[in-house]
Amino acid sequence: MGSQRCLYLFKKTFDSRLMIGGFDEKSNKLKEKDATKYKNDLIKGANSMFVDKKDLKADYSYAALFGISKDELPYMGVDPENKDIFVVCGVGGNGTVYSKIASTMIIKWINNENLEDYESYKLGR
Repeated sequence: MGSQRCLYLFKKTFDSRLMIGGFDEKSNKLKEKDATKYKNDLIKGANSMFVDKKDLKADYSYAALFGISKDELPYMGVDPENKDIFVVCGVGGNGTVYSKIASTMIIKWINNENLEDYESYKLGR
């Protein structure tokens, strides 16, 4: 695994498979080899954590780009061109937190309440 630290991410899929992720690195391009670059390291790490499951293997592997805005905040708010549309564009790794904030904003928007407290998320900032 080299000197790079891995923050392991695990998710159980709908068909009872284990999805494993980690080894994030800064990049703005994907190469074909990126899909399998850390596959063996991820399996090795998972095997060390799940000692009763030594037969783990990868059925699939993929890579993806992780996007963030310049200020690392999501874009959420009323569309300036159409006041009947509320936009939620979450970026970054805090989806659960931002989903909660977005749901609060949407309720306030539906109830015609003031959204001044949420200016830092506005579109076009």
